Amino acid sequence: MWSGCSKVNEDLVGALLRQTGRRRLTLDVDGSVSSTGSKVEGAFRGYNRQRRGARSYYPITAYEAQEGQIVRLSNRPGNVNDGAASVTFLKDLIRQVRDTVGRRRLLELRMDGAFFRREVLRVLDDSGADYAFKAPFYPWLNLRSVAAEANAGDHWKRADDRTWAHESRLEVWGQDRRVVLYRRHVAHETGRNFQLDLFHPDDGHYEYSAILTNKRLTPRNLWHFYNGRGSHEKVYGELKAGFAFDCVPSLSEPANAAWQMLSALAFNLSRAFQAQTLAPVRKTNRKRRTSRRFESIHTMRFKLLGRAAVLLRPAGKTTLHLGSSPAVAARFLAITNANRA
Repeated sequence: MWSGCSKVNEDLVGALLRQTGRRRLTLDVDGSVSSTGSKVEGAFRGYNRQRRGARSYYPITAYEAQEGQIVRLSNRPGNVNDGAASVTFLKDLIRQVRDTVGRRRLLELRMDGAFFRREVLRVLDDSGADYAFKAPFYPWLNLRSVAAEANAGDHWKRADDRTWAHESRLEVWGQDRRVVLYRRHVAHETGRNFQLDLFHPDDGHYEYSAILTNKRLTPRNLWHFYNGRGSHEKVYGELKAGFAFDCVPSLSEPANAAWQMLSALAFNLSRAFQAQTLAPVRKTNRKRRTSRRFESIHTMRFKLLGRAAVLLRPAGKTTLHLGSSPAVAARFLAITNANRA
């Protein structure tokens, strides 16, 4: 059943992305924890911040950020390493997009630090895709030394009101890579304030992060581009709250994986429906967020799906009677006209 739902989703998303004619596809890849019972097949103890020690699944999804569609989904046990277990997923994702959308589309992928691995970089380099990773502050990367040199020479350039950037080239697994270091002024001390000895006490606190990329964006635009992946986390929130994505209806792992796929398919259908009808177009943005302003499934249920109505047959013609509200009638009429167009 899972494979059938997955194939339907591939065809649906592929057709939608082809219709847009978009030259560049922005794919956010990330995983999310779904807690299970102790007897559920394929579930293991792993990183579960909400329920420590509980068995869980750790599904991974690829989300096309500009059209708001879940392109690919795969369920995994809760004890996997997000980066190490993603190599096959990324290969299948790139193959799927190339087969269903076209090989001329440029792909750009955004991922967090868990995917910062040699084998993941090799897959993306071989595919010719653009990418941006969070680079962890591993000692062998010498990012702290880069930060110290940037502070000593005042080499920072402003990325936004509270963030500065410094670009450098580093050898990463034997290859010369572009890494952009960012420091952000914050009002509190955190675990990422490792550089406090580099500042005077009255300078406040700074958090550091680094992005490894092969894109040619300026450091300022790269900062905004990478932060656009935050919308993927909101999608996970809507999936779980509005589509019961983390529900575990069975002790069988294949059945639970099929349920996740059905939830993702329902989410994609709701987005496709809105794109075809009333979702307003938003201006292009550096964060590569959705090109339309989509409403959540909760809002759609309130405005459309949960409406009280009666089917009448005046003069033998079937009519949906929605009451005497002109606003409600106008909304349904606009949807009908959009579907006819």
